[in-house]
Amino acid sequence: MKVLSSGTNQALGLGAYAIEFLAKGNPSKEIIQRVKLWHTDLTVTSISYLRQNINPSLECFKNEALMYKNILGGFLYDNSEKISAEKAVMFNIKTILQAYDDGLGYNSMPLYYPIAMMAAQQRETSGINALKGMLLVEEIRARLKEVLQIHPCLDEFICGGIACVTTYGALIGVTENQIDQAIGLFIKRLPNPDMNLTPNPSEIAELSIVCIIKVILGQLGPENIFQKSIFKNHTFDITLPMDGNDFHILSQNYRLGIYYYPFSTAIEAFFSLIRKERNIIRDLHSIENITFQVSPHLFPLLTKKKSSKSAFRTNYWSLPYTISLLINKLYENKDNSNTFNHLENIYKSTALNYNDFFDSQGFEVKQFVEKIQVVCGEGDKYKGDWACSVKVSLKNRNLESSIHEKHSGGANFQGMAIPNIMYTKARKLVAGFTAGPALLLSKLDRMDTEDEVDLGLVYDLPRLYRK
Repeated sequence: MKVLSSGTNQALGLGAYAIEFLAKGNPSKEIIQRVKLWHTDLTVTSISYLRQNINPSLECFKNEALMYKNILGGFLYDNSEKISAEKAVMFNIKTILQAYDDGLGYNSMPLYYPIAMMAAQQRETSGINALKGMLLVEEIRARLKEVLQIHPCLDEFICGGIACVTTYGALIGVTENQIDQAIGLFIKRLPNPDMNLTPNPSEIAELSIVCIIKVILGQLGPENIFQKSIFKNHTFDITLPMDGNDFHILSQNYRLGIYYYPFSTAIEAFFSLIRKERNIIRDLHSIENITFQVSPHLFPLLTKKKSSKSAFRTNYWSLPYTISLLINKLYENKDNSNTFNHLENIYKSTALNYNDFFDSQGFEVKQFVEKIQVVCGEGDKYKGDWACSVKVSLKNRNLESSIHEKHSGGANFQGMAIPNIMYTKARKLVAGFTAGPALLLSKLDRMDTEDEVDLGLVYDLPRLYRK
């Protein structure tokens, strides 16, 4: 562990730590596997989302980014043009935010992986160094958030920005002194907290790259910023890992499927019941209604009506519609004896794609939407934030699950082979936009095994599939 004490120049210390971590850090194989799994998920989910053209505004942002062609830059998702680093990263993070749209804020996923990937593409560094950069940017961000509480509207701006400045600078080869000054330049650009502005991670990443570029070009920034400005009355130590398993990524939950993330425990409860009572799927006409009882915390997330002109958005934000889609997938696999043997197999057999939410015409999907309801549970059983159970009323009997307070993608869940589910999800998504999904998935999976890789090919799919 590295400890940056409150009485020292912590901005300089962060720069030195980042440079040393990239050169000598030795995270465990489990940690690197988790980073790789997350990066694969972010990449294929974002590209699939773009290919479906779900949000036309992203096409506008893409066209704007393409105005900044730069041979020294890097790639947008699914594009062959090299773009200025700050514009490409801004677009890629915007895409992640749109594709996941999980309703849980910016802390629920590793948002800033694209900034590490950008620097690695520019420097043509090794795949393992890119993965270590991804781990680094989110680790610094998380460790700062543990100790830094300046203002609710500024904390994400400060923590995300300092993490991006430090990681991008270390990956492209600047010195710790330059990182120190770039952090100072970034902090000088903080918005006025009285304006209550919500920082956008894509803009944070863009500004962080600009600050590094300015320092490289000779602009001097304020040094030792943690002893000045808004930090003057806030003292804290920063503890940072160098090796082993003590990394924040172990606390981040995976998204096991393409659906609104707050639905996760409800889906887990339903799948667990179906596994025990598989005959329900063979006789869907016997189902009269399905009722989810959820905690007071979860209830508004699952029932709040979001206005949207998009059929996709309306369906995606609907738990009844999502459960109906999953029932349809199970019905398609009802004759496969392996489907219901393990919870893992149920997740894999029900893998969804974005196009499933465009008014699916599967087995009575619309009919089942009318049979599904969500009610607020009462009593101590539902005091856990994510507590949920499901009751299925049949023509001749009722079935009810136990209370579920976590789902199988949870950070500390040990019950299933999560990578198998995640790679099944990835294959489903990639198969939706190319006939050769194995090529891209193999490229992503081998990032930690090759000394040198053409990292541009991970995003530049037109070139990848021409090779």
